[in-house]
Amino acid sequence: MSGTGAQVPAEDSTSRVPTEPGVGDPASSTDERRRRLRHAAYQAEYATGRRERTPVEAKRNIIVRLVLITVGGVVFLAGLAMLVFPGPGILVSLVGLGILAREFAWADHLMKTLREKSHVDEVGKLPIWVQIGLGLVSMAAVAASLVWFLWLR
Repeated sequence: MSGTGAQVPAEDSTSRVPTEPGVGDPASSTDERRRRLRHAAYQAEYATGRRERTPVEAKRNIIVRLVLITVGGVVFLAGLAMLVFPGPGILVSLVGLGILAREFAWADHLMKTLREKSHVDEVGKLPIWVQIGLGLVSMAAVAASLVWFLWLR
């Protein structure tokens, strides 16, 4: 009993999840652990309520999720590195978060916050002559760099 008067119900034997044989047993085989993990992954995938009707579809969706999370994480970390090193760090971070946002709500929230702070949506609001001028300056800088590193050094 707590001080608020609420009672915690006593645990009965039906509320416990039965343990499988070999769980926690150091002698259980690697194959048995893999089978249990695979079964748990399939059950978690079925519990999401998304399009899976067969174990093959669940396995495919698990693989797709793992690939999306891996790619999104790598792209996001590359964007963070580009904040320190040369490169479009904020833009690449947004792309990485966009990939991660398909699976994680925190990534979606962080992506929206980063997009607001980076003012990415305002770039299209610049006059066309400013956009063309920035493009020309960027191309001239790249051309000058190529000339310098390829011929003048």
